[in-house]
Amino acid sequence: MIIPGYFDTSHKLQEGRSYRFNYRKKVLLSDDNEYMVFEDPFGIKHLLPLADYTHYNLVCPSVVTCLVSRINCTGRVFLEPLHPVYQIGTIHSFGITGNSFRDGQRFLCTKDIFGNPVEIPVEASMQELPPAGTDIECRIAGLKKGKPELSLISIAAK
Repeated sequence: MIIPGYFDTSHKLQEGRSYRFNYRKKVLLSDDNEYMVFEDPFGIKHLLPLADYTHYNLVCPSVVTCLVSRINCTGRVFLEPLHPVYQIGTIHSFGITGNSFRDGQRFLCTKDIFGNPVEIPVEASMQELPPAGTDIECRIAGLKKGKPELSLISIAAK
């Protein structure tokens, strides 16, 4: 058997493109985690951790549009189902819950629509970080494991 994508480039997923996947079933693996089994348009199955996407309310069986966010050097494909609220490139308002400092980098802390904590990297040139309760405008730069990756656009004046 020839595996699609290895010898036939017309049957190969491309990084950065979205495809329709068939959500086939849920499985419990030996690591005691549940996974969703998605089948790509070429018949190859992919696993996604169910815990990362519980708020998406995905039902099995169904067809789910996913972005191929990355393909690593071993050929492993990383999928990101379309978020039910956020789209890459759009701007949304978030409330600051605090700030943190890690590995020489400062972060503003906020929460997404589902209450998941999200950290926003802050440039070193920013002298004072706004206090908790301040609203900020952020662009959805990407999505990873069901959470938005944010870039700061502006801080609302109080």
